[in-house]
Amino acid sequence: MASWAVLSDIHANLEALEAVLADAAAHGAEKVAVLGDTIDYGPDPVACLELVAKVAEVWLVGNHEECAVTPDPDQEDSPVLEWSLPLLAASEVWQAVRAKIEADGAPAHASRVVDSIHFVHASAASPTAQYVWPAHEVQYVVFNRQVDERITEFLDQFQADHGFNGHTHVPAVLTRHAHHELFDSYRGIDRHHVYTFVGPRSIFFVPRAPCVINGIAGAKLAVNVGSVGQPRRLGDNRSSYVLYDGEQVEFRRVEYNWTKTAAKLAGLPIDEEERASLIERLETGI
Repeated sequence: MASWAVLSDIHANLEALEAVLADAAAHGAEKVAVLGDTIDYGPDPVACLELVAKVAEVWLVGNHEECAVTPDPDQEDSPVLEWSLPLLAASEVWQAVRAKIEADGAPAHASRVVDSIHFVHASAASPTAQYVWPAHEVQYVVFNRQVDERITEFLDQFQADHGFNGHTHVPAVLTRHAHHELFDSYRGIDRHHVYTFVGPRSIFFVPRAPCVINGIAGAKLAVNVGSVGQPRRLGDNRSSYVLYDGEQVEFRRVEYNWTKTAAKLAGLPIDEEERASLIERLETGI
């Protein structure tokens, strides 16, 4: 099997995208998959779209592409997306993406099976909307059985033994409890104890990346690759993506010039509080 670099949630962060692609090339990745949300939140939507169009073997749309074409009245407006729309309108690459969404709906282009790998943006059942995440961590013990059933269902909905998704911006592995040996701490695989869930049938494992998980060929699993352009929750502001070859999956963290991205954001004509929030997230990874 060819080796894949699997990326998601670039969010118009060109510095992060270029750094990740350079890292993937240096590590011998032969194919690139991008799982959606290439636009919004960041200052370079067109440049990111055009670069992804050049390099990606698989390129999905995400909920932010969907909102740019068919806004959800129940969802809070994104000031950066509003600023981006005139720029996108002048892009031939975006016009092609927009035409696909208008013709078929975004979910049809947010899920794809290639080489016996199921790529989705969000979840297999709801490719642009559903978060593959167990529950709030305070519920893990009291509602262990219910959480276990929920994430087992998530896993079963993937149409191949190995699935990949994004959307949450947090790297993770969802698999059956029978494959618990994949996470042997003696092989240098450390977990984030707050967010990792262990049930009788399933494990939702949040790694302290970087790490390599070997022996996955016979396991059913879904890998969340994290976010290239806007890592969240774990307090690590380095870009997250994975390398995959059918036998192992490697979670990578890549440093990039986030201050350059932040300086671009600081110049956008949007609400000052929104700018500050976006810049803080780039700095802190929270």
